[in-house]
Amino acid sequence: MGLGGFANPWLLAGMGLLAVPVLIHLLFRLRFRTVRFAAMEFLRESQLRHRRRIWWEQLLLLLLRCAAVALLVLAVARPRAEGTLATLLGRGGTTEHWIVWDDSASMGRQVGGRSLFDQAKDRIHRLSDELARSPGRHVVSVLLTSHPGSPLIDRAVIDSSSAKALTATVESTSVSWSSASPVDSLRQISRGLSSLTPSIVHVWSDFTEKDWSTSSGWIDIVRQLDSAGASVRLVDLATGEADNVG
Repeated sequence: MGLGGFANPWLLAGMGLLAVPVLIHLLFRLRFRTVRFAAMEFLRESQLRHRRRIWWEQLLLLLLRCAAVALLVLAVARPRAEGTLATLLGRGGTTEHWIVWDDSASMGRQVGGRSLFDQAKDRIHRLSDELARSPGRHVVSVLLTSHPGSPLIDRAVIDSSSAKALTATVESTSVSWSSASPVDSLRQISRGLSSLTPSIVHVWSDFTEKDWSTSSGWIDIVRQLDSAGASVRLVDLATGEADNVG
C-alpha cells in the first residue's frame, strides 16, 4: 500500500497557487517592448545564438518555482503513508503508541473462559513484543480509563528488556471500581500529541452504552485525534455480546 490520504486534505486547494509562478513567468516575458535600431543588430545576433540556452534556463526556473509551491502545499496538507511505504519511511524514526485501557467493572465479565480485562492484557503483551521486534523507535503510554491523568505507563521506549517490565506492570493491574468516562483519557491524549511524531491510539474496551453512547462526546474527540494526524484503532473486546453495547 502507499499513501493513506492527507491529514488536511482541504489544504490541497492551495495547488491552485501553481498558477502564480506561471503568471509571473508570462508577465516578465510580456513587459518588454521590442525596439529595433541599427546599433543593436550585433546584440540581436548574439541573442539568437543563445536563445535556446536561455529558453531552457527559463523553463527550469519556472519548474523549480512550481515545485516549491507544490511541496509547500503538500507539507501543509500532511500526506499519510500506509503499509509497506509507512514502514520504509518510518524505519529509524519514532512512533508513539497510546493505549486507552478500559478498566471499568464491566471488563471483569467472563467471555470464553477469560475476563475481558485479561484479554486486554494479552493484547498489550502481544503489542509490546511486536514493537520490540519492529524497526524504528516505539514509545508506549498506557492510560487506564479510571485514572486518565496518571498514566500507568508514561512514554516508555520499548525494547526487549522494557517489554518485560511493561508486561510485569500490566499483569499486576486489576479491574477498578472507580467510575470515569473513557472520553477523559482520549482528551488527555489529544493534549499530548505531537504533530511531528506519528501516533497510533489503541482503544481496548467492551464499549458499554453507559460510557460510549454517541452523546458522551467521544466521537468528536476521535475526530480531533484523526485531524491531528493520529491513527485511531478501536478494539471491541466484547464482540458478539450485543447487550448493553454502545
